Amino acid sequence: MHIALEPSELGFRRPFTQEVTQSLTIKNTHYEPVAFKVKTTAPKQYCVRPNSGRIEAGQSVTVKVLLQAMKEDPPADFRCRDKFLVQSVAITADKESQNAADIWAYVDKNDKGAIEERKIRVVFLPVEGESNGLSAVPTSQPPSYQEANSTTRPAPAGPVSKSESKPDDYVSRAETASHLTTPSTSPPNSDLTAQLAEARQQLAKLRKQLADQEARGLRQRNVSSSDEKAAGGGQFAVQMGMQAAPDGVPVKIVAVLCLVSFLLALLF
Repeated sequence: MHIALEPSELGFRRPFTQEVTQSLTIKNTHYEPVAFKVKTTAPKQYCVRPNSGRIEAGQSVTVKVLLQAMKEDPPADFRCRDKFLVQSVAITADKESQNAADIWAYVDKNDKGAIEERKIRVVFLPVEGESNGLSAVPTSQPPSYQEANSTTRPAPAGPVSKSESKPDDYVSRAETASHLTTPSTSPPNSDLTAQLAEARQQLAKLRKQLADQEARGLRQRNVSSSDEKAAGGGQFAVQMGMQAAPDGVPVKIVAVLCLVSFLLALLF
């Protein structure tokens, strides 16, 4: 092996609403100088300085890994799946005059078998003094590593993990859970309520009109009967020729009553 890593996993301690930095020591255990570079599954979440370079035989380099500030802390039971990959390759005598970038460009294209890789996972730790017993969980599928950035980027909204199905998977799951668990509190249909109240008022008005109409018809029939007894035949004929109030219920009122009854039955 060309290199050794210390610590064996990167633990970042809450709170994550501010930047959190962890140190990673890369030691060259080879008898020749080695070139290294650092990759991660979440390049938008972390900043690595330096993210590549050269280590002489028997020497070591301390790499600063910065977890960028989040808008809010993830839940206490959130399991981080982020990982880092440290690649190294020996710098042989024929490559001594080349810089690290040229060495990696040549090796990636012509001699990938000479690359050695060491993986290191990320753990989100609780606030100092607390314990939640959580650790990173290995994924069933191999993660996709990308070269780590050496400059700070704008802080993302939440924990980002390329090994998840998509970068903002944590937010989507939280929103999905809220849709599944939140009961529906939508107000009743105000239009139906207004229609029902209007129908009830209309029905009461029609009933009153019908009662008044029947009462007037009854009074007119009583008056007509009295006049017929008191008057003679000529007066009786004149009385019969005059327009009398209808004895039955008007068709219009009956139709309106039927329509209102249908609306009430439809609503209930």
